[in-house]
Amino acid sequence: MGIMNVSLRKYRREFLHSYAFGISPTLELLRRRPGAAMGVIASARSDRSETTREIRRLCHDLGLEFRIDDVGLERLGCKESCVVAGVFRKYVDLLDPTANHVMLDRPQYHGNIGTIARTMAGFGFTDLAVIRPAAEVLDPECIRSSMGAAFAVRCQYFDSFGVYQQIHRRTVYPFVVEGGEAPEAITFRSPLSLLFGNEGAGLSKSQCRSWQCVSIPHAADIDSLNVAVGIALYEVSRRTPGNPCMM
Repeated sequence: MGIMNVSLRKYRREFLHSYAFGISPTLELLRRRPGAAMGVIASARSDRSETTREIRRLCHDLGLEFRIDDVGLERLGCKESCVVAGVFRKYVDLLDPTANHVMLDRPQYHGNIGTIARTMAGFGFTDLAVIRPAAEVLDPECIRSSMGAAFAVRCQYFDSFGVYQQIHRRTVYPFVVEGGEAPEAITFRSPLSLLFGNEGAGLSKSQCRSWQCVSIPHAADIDSLNVAVGIALYEVSRRTPGNPCMM
């Protein structure tokens, strides 16, 4: 099914398709999720970039439509600076049971999930567990903020932390604002799950009682989910033998 068969208008969560706005996200879509790609809509200005010419070539090789349609781009909600938009069907991933996981407990903001997916890809993490209710990883805002790295990450949603534990029995390391051990004092044992609370409430006391909690020392006026995830992934990655991201 190509882009001729879908409703090409501003994204809504109930759609069975979504959009990758921008050159890098669209290129990552075609390279990493070619089976989900449905086609590309481009501005008449798009041929000014060698990368967009590469996108056109990839569409040709994959048998996908590459449509010049400035009005169509505007209809999708693509900003004026955006010259291409990849259209893709939504897909469902399953986590690798042998890999290390990042787990987000009810994250609220698409931009945070996208930035975290990009950070994960940078440190060689490929599996993201998300506890509902949560923002949507395949939302165009999330894809854009990840610069397309969301396509490199397997993401699976779970209705509760308990449901996740029934499937993936492993050591969990909850990251808390205060009251935990510093990362350098922790012996991280793989396969593991690094658990982060949402942007507002953080983690519940019950989640922290069951596991060895971790805290990242920082100034009192700094509190960033993205920074915490980045530091945690660095700490685990540098202690993982053979991790190509740290060589």
